[in-house]
Amino acid sequence: MYKLVAVFATIALVQCAKLSSLSEHEPVPIISQVQEVNPEGDFKWSFESGDGTKQEQTGAFKTIDKDIVVEEVHGSFSYVDSEGKTHSVNYVANEQGYLPSGDDIAPEILSNLEYIASHPQPIQTELKHV
Repeated sequence: MYKLVAVFATIALVQCAKLSSLSEHEPVPIISQVQEVNPEGDFKWSFESGDGTKQEQTGAFKTIDKDIVVEEVHGSFSYVDSEGKTHSVNYVANEQGYLPSGDDIAPEILSNLEYIASHPQPIQTELKHV
C-alpha cells in the first residue's frame, strides 16, 4: 500500500514540475501589427513577433473576364526554428488555387504546383445544380 502511495506521489510531483516549467516561459511580444480593410474590398495585414515569426498578406479583387471578378491574395510567412534557421514561404491564392513557393517545400510538391499552374482549369461561370 505504501509503495502505491509513493508511486502516485512521485507521478504527481513530476506532473507539477512539468506544469511549473510551462509557466516559466516568457510571453512572446508582438513587435508590429497592421490591419487595413478598404471599402473596395482590398486588404492588407501583417505582424511580427519577438520570436522572429512574421506574416503578411494583401488581397484585392481582379477582373479576369468582363463578368468574372475573383479575389487574389499574396502573402508570406516565416519563423525561426529551435536551431536558429529561418523558414519562409511565399504564396499566391487565386482562381487557380493556393500556390506556395519557398526552399522548405518538397521538390515533388513544387513540380506538381508547376504542372497545375501550366494547366489552368476553366472558370465556371454558372452554378451547376446536382
